[in-house]
Amino acid sequence: MPISKSAKKFMRSSDKRRIRNLAVKKNMRVFTKKAYEWIKKGDLKKAKEFSVKAVQAIDKASQKKVIKKNKANRKKSQLSRDLNKIKKGS
Repeated sequence: MPISKSAKKFMRSSDKRRIRNLAVKKNMRVFTKKAYEWIKKGDLKKAKEFSVKAVQAIDKASQKKVIKKNKANRKKSQLSRDLNKIKKGS
């Protein structure tokens, strides 16, 4: 536990930041998971809809520095690659 006054302040602010970051990450995870569910089912329309939302959530997480830029680009690339697989299959 923090002892000094400034350490206590830092702990409060880092807790707030952690909660905010967790919310952004969860939002990103939910949309990517839904997009992959629809990709697995083969429903192109729903998969496209959720992949757009997932990309937006990934971009927002990257913008807020919750995840690194390269990780965001990798996730978007993987998602679009899998989406293109079902496009070619249709």
